[in-house]
Order: sequence, then C-alpha cells, then structure tokens
Amino acid sequence: MRRNHTFWIVAMILLSTHCEQKDLLPATQRSMIDSLMREANVTGLQLSYFEGENAVHHEFGYRNRQDSTEVTPNTIFEAASLSKQVTALLALRLIDAGKLNLQQLVTDIYEEPRLQNEPLTSQITVAHLLSHSSGLPNWGGNELQLDFEPGSQWQYSGEGYVLLSKVMEQVMAKSFEDLTEAWVFEPL
Repeated sequence: MRRNHTFWIVAMILLSTHCEQKDLLPATQRSMIDSLMREANVTGLQLSYFEGENAVHHEFGYRNRQDSTEVTPNTIFEAASLSKQVTALLALRLIDAGKLNLQQLVTDIYEEPRLQNEPLTSQITVAHLLSHSSGLPNWGGNELQLDFEPGSQWQYSGEGYVLLSKVMEQVMAKSFEDLTEAWVFEPL
C-alpha cells in the first residue's frame, strides 16, 4: 500500500515543477512517471492541475493494456468510491459536534433489514464502520453476513459506508444529501 502512496506523491511533485511548455513534460519527468506507473502496476492515468488560470493536463499509459490504446485527453475512466471521503468527513464533523459517538452501537440507531439474521450485527460501532473493521463485505446482496467479528480485522467495505450514511440520516433526521450540503460543502 505504501508504494502506491509513494507513486502518487512523486508523480504530483514531478508534475508540479515548472515546465518550459505548458503542454509538455520534460522527458526525464515523463520517464520517471512511466517507471513509477510500471512499479505500481498502474495501467493509465490523467493528471490535471492549475497554474494560475491555466488548466494543465497530462496523460500517461494506456486505456486498455491488451490493445495498447493510449490514454488521451478525452479518455473517460470509471471512478468509484468517491463519496467515502465525504461520508467520513461528515461523520467526523458530527462526532466533533457531539451528534454522533464513535463507540455508539449502530443497532441502537438504525436496524439494517439485510442484517436481521446476522447475530454479530449488535457489536458493530460507528468506529467499526468508519475504519472498515465492521466485518461487512464490500458489497452484498439481499441478505448480508459478516465476514468476521467486528473490530477483529480490516476489510474494505462499501456496505459499511452505506450503513454509516443511513446511521447519520437517522441521527440527524435529514437526508444524506442535505447533511453533506450543510455540514461539508457549505462550510467549504
């Protein structure tokens, strides 16, 4: 995991240095980014940033490694999990405001129907949902089962963050959209 973080940090440092031409990177920087991409097993990427009022865009690698289709300025990448950061920030803001507690049991706030046959559900806390240690799978079906006892290990869980958003809606008696607008986006 640390290697992937290193890749992004180095890539952004390389891109943030001043280039003679705004649309071209020096060959040494492009070569370093290509090398880091291979090391981190990144197929392709687009990076954009602003220099004053000018948007600067760079493309690297391939859209499709199998047919060597290169990334272009018009390449569209599928993106997922973009709301998790907002969900986490909202939860932390509600915790700071005393509206939510990390040690609160989720079942004291909200009963998830898809977990009704899971006996360990009553052990899940807000902290478990936030830290991906609830035992919930990443995504499940009509009925959810925990993969492990809450708090005993880590496992990425989209279901956990969906449940966390429902908990916050219940606590605040507002929709997730209204909560994020009021507690995250308006303050920003």
